[in-house]
Amino acid sequence: MADPAFRKRVQDMGTSIVRMPGGSWSSSYDWLGCETSDGSCVFNGPARPSDYVDFLSATGLAGMWTVSINATAQEAAGLVAFFNGSTTDTSVIGVDRNGTDWKTVGTWAALRAAGGHPDPQPIDLWEVGNEVYGAKPATAGGDCFQYGWEDAWTCDGSTYVTGDAAHDGYAAVRAAMLRVDPSISIGAVGIPGNQSEWGNFGNEVIDGTRGALDFYVVHDYGFGEDATDEEILRRPIDQWNRSMRQVRAALDADEAAPPVPVMVTEYNVFSNQDLDEAGAMAQDVSAFFVADTIGQMAVNGVVGANQWNLINGATPSGADYGIFDAATGAANPEYWAINTWSQFGDAMLPTTIGFDQASTVSAYAGVRIDGTVTVIVLNKSDAPHEAILRLEGAATSYAPTATTLVAPAWDSKELVPTDIGPLTWAARADVTLTLPARSITLLSLRPSGG
Repeated sequence: MADPAFRKRVQDMGTSIVRMPGGSWSSSYDWLGCETSDGSCVFNGPARPSDYVDFLSATGLAGMWTVSINATAQEAAGLVAFFNGSTTDTSVIGVDRNGTDWKTVGTWAALRAAGGHPDPQPIDLWEVGNEVYGAKPATAGGDCFQYGWEDAWTCDGSTYVTGDAAHDGYAAVRAAMLRVDPSISIGAVGIPGNQSEWGNFGNEVIDGTRGALDFYVVHDYGFGEDATDEEILRRPIDQWNRSMRQVRAALDADEAAPPVPVMVTEYNVFSNQDLDEAGAMAQDVSAFFVADTIGQMAVNGVVGANQWNLINGATPSGADYGIFDAATGAANPEYWAINTWSQFGDAMLPTTIGFDQASTVSAYAGVRIDGTVTVIVLNKSDAPHEAILRLEGAATSYAPTATTLVAPAWDSKELVPTDIGPLTWAARADVTLTLPARSITLLSLRPSGG
């Protein structure tokens, strides 16, 4: 995180939010022990909260923090104070259920200042817990799924919200955090798709957090077993509309006003990279999956998302969750999907597409603040296609340009920039272009008047 070259790569990618500490590790991450190296940090040389402050300050990116589900409410409030608090704030945080005195907001702001940052480095987005529904039976009881993976104290949605005699739940943690900084947004863990799955966890969370849910957290991985290139390419179109309809129906049934937003704080092709036998997550096919996934999330109302993850390390098969190779720092192909979307625009436009979007061509249209219309077009077939773009109701002429990335093969690892030739403009509102096989094209139409 301190490497200037890495920081620049993350900035150049065009991302806006970096989540910490991430994943199931958040259940074991003792922020104060890791910050002070007092021996209670269970990790060997992890990034400390102050390292994260350094990173956010240097890059100008926004932060998002996953609070440990096993933390006390006051411990979580102390972390909000560390990032967001003023050194002169004498507000008392209080004594937690374990008898630990978490002192004042200024106590933890002073700890941040001692690390070189006297001014706050505010984090606005927070989530309480990771995949709590997947708690291990050994730590949460026999009612949990036998293949659980999360070191959480419960797998029950209602108890996750309310807590019990020995644990603070989402409601208490959220209340303590908001007392330190009322401006922050705090999300609760949910599930994608059918809310009756996972012991009805999602519905229980929605029912229990009525009026106290800033956003609903979903994790979505394409496959829990190995998949072919064709299946990987089809999955975003085939799945997202159905999954988000189910999530939205459950949230809207709660009649919250305004409607509760949905954030996808983890997504990737496989839920377990060891299942990726062909190493697809580090191949060009992954860039198409990520590009289509971002588009489908946007179309279906997701307000923000975090790809899992920035740097991970590869398996023997070459599979890698990471956007960057841990050994070389080089960008894996999905980097270019995120980079392309960072140039997209500021609002979506309604789009009608005359191709089979799951297997052939999908497209997403938007507009930038300056009026430039942008279109991201994915040709997911092994053959080129000619396309005609028509802007219904265009009131002006546009000067079209395009940047295109082509995958030599689905299992290659380098998208090749390709010149698709001059674009023609006809009838004021038509652009014709030939989409190379296995290509991602960003088309920009700048208003030229006339």
